[in-house]
Amino acid sequence: MGKTLTPTYAVEFFEVRTAAEGAVGWTPMGWNAKQAGRPTAENLATFIKGYEMSTLPTGCNRHLGATTIGSAHIIRNDGSKEVIASYASPETIVRQTTAAATASAIAEGWTMNPVPKQQR
Repeated sequence: MGKTLTPTYAVEFFEVRTAAEGAVGWTPMGWNAKQAGRPTAENLATFIKGYEMSTLPTGCNRHLGATTIGSAHIIRNDGSKEVIASYASPETIVRQTTAAATASAIAEGWTMNPVPKQQR
């Protein structure tokens, strides 16, 4: 019998979208430090871009369909799930910033309704 090793780090994807299915759930995968390097935000971004490229029609994961990753974390895979590094796509950052700004404006009493012409 062989020996089973639990990877020290795992990658969790969030806001995963495929061309065929739209938003889908995702299972964490082990972080391979020999291939992807130390678990840093920069290496995670490189890993995500490479993974997305592999899902295009010429890639090895083409059977999954073109996939985009909204955000991801490298976590410690010891049960603590401590986040070691994070990634957010530019689209996710814009969405989060817009949502935060909208929530802040609403909290301050601003409304999204236009002011009637008589009151201008």
